[in-house]
Amino acid sequence: DSPSAHDNASAVAGVLEAMRILTPYAFEKSIKFVGFDLEETGLIGSGHYANNRDMAETIGGVFNLEMIGYYSDQPNRQTLPAGFSQIFPAAVSQIAGNSYRGDFITVTADLNSTSLSAAFSNAAQTYVPGLKTIVLDIPVSSSLVPDLRRSDHASFWNINAPAVMITDGANFRNNNYH
Repeated sequence: DSPSAHDNASAVAGVLEAMRILTPYAFEKSIKFVGFDLEETGLIGSGHYANNRDMAETIGGVFNLEMIGYYSDQPNRQTLPAGFSQIFPAAVSQIAGNSYRGDFITVTADLNSTSLSAAFSNAAQTYVPGLKTIVLDIPVSSSLVPDLRRSDHASFWNINAPAVMITDGANFRNNNYH
């Protein structure tokens, strides 16, 4: 019953759960779980990390959890930014066909990150088949869709590192946003 927990305690809970699930496994590459601050004042934390990282480190991909906890099966709960129907007609059709219910997770990728969005979507279908996902692979420069650059993944897009934003839609779904 704490509406402010949406931004962004829901993602912190998601990261902690991912850490719990992945801890017993060994991987060929390193996985870092990172929390950034000052996102809403210009992506300062993630921008600093992205621009000041060890340049010998290759970033294989970033999964940015941005407000993942708000779900609603109420019709007309999900709204969309202006212009979405021109850029993402299939996604808008899917959302409209479900009466604009906010019962899905959105995975957003720029032109350099579509392999990550596909990997997430495939993993969701395989391991969490009840989780509805809508993939927004941006077919144009991400600068033309500013609402999809409002979180820390954009700092990685800025350095051409593959990154996706995983979100419930933030203020386009939850009236208690901020």
